[in-house]
Amino acid sequence: MAKTSRIQIDFKWPVGSAYKIENPDPLVSRLDPFAQMKEPSIVQVGSAQFERWPLENGSLHLRFARLADKPAAQFAEACRTFALGFGLLQTYAEDGASEPLSLWRDRAQTMRDSIDGLRRAKQHGALPDTGATITEASVQLMPDGRLAIRPRVLWDAMRLQLAQSITSGRDIGECKNCGEWFEIGGRGDHVRRVGSEFCSDTCRSKFNYREKRTAS
Repeated sequence: MAKTSRIQIDFKWPVGSAYKIENPDPLVSRLDPFAQMKEPSIVQVGSAQFERWPLENGSLHLRFARLADKPAAQFAEACRTFALGFGLLQTYAEDGASEPLSLWRDRAQTMRDSIDGLRRAKQHGALPDTGATITEASVQLMPDGRLAIRPRVLWDAMRLQLAQSITSGRDIGECKNCGEWFEIGGRGDHVRRVGSEFCSDTCRSKFNYREKRTAS
């Protein structure tokens, strides 16, 4: 359950235990020109599933956005790996649940464009004074006075996480070692301090070790 100030994002999501990439059979299209057109999809294998709190990963929206940078040959497997950890974007877990890879590419590009736009706006001091619609969710006032926001699906939850990042005053850096994005400043346990050049101490150590070997 993710929190910021007096607001919490309350989101639990079912994740299948196994997923596969299913490609359309070209033979079917050749034999039956009226057959329904299909496209490569992520498909849940079996009914086994477990509940997760995806936003416990404080930078999940950043991780998802980087799927848009994957080469075509790696994109499908990268999406399958993401689904194994966090589930499908807007489809509940059940045997045979599926989403087309085109949906994943579109959503990843949308998230990336949003983040790129916010980075540029911050650099130029051009963040708008008024809010913008990011997604839809239900809101409930809790007994302790907090507002609990409940997104419907994983995609909505990641969009809310992006909004949470903005309101917490965080910036986004790019790791000098691995190239991954990470959050800088603001509030949050996972956030790196202002001026950080690496997403983790592991990446900092790897970079420094490589630099020493190059210099010797």
